[in-house]
Amino acid sequence: MVGRWKDRPVEHTDLTAFVVKSALRAAKSVIEKAEHLTLSERDSLRVLEALENPATPNARLMRAARDLPKAE
Repeated sequence: MVGRWKDRPVEHTDLTAFVVKSALRAAKSVIEKAEHLTLSERDSLRVLEALENPATPNARLMRAARDLPKAE
């Protein structure tokens, strides 16, 4: 383990700064993973098909859209 860190410069930081920096790095990683969706080729083609040829809205969807609050 020591050999792994010997080529890195020593960071002069206190424990709080180290913990905060580590927590921020971990949080960014979690957010990054949550914001991206990986689709299979089949699912990607299904999404593209739905975008290019959307289904006709049914009565329930039309009612839901009509009942949405009006933007001001």
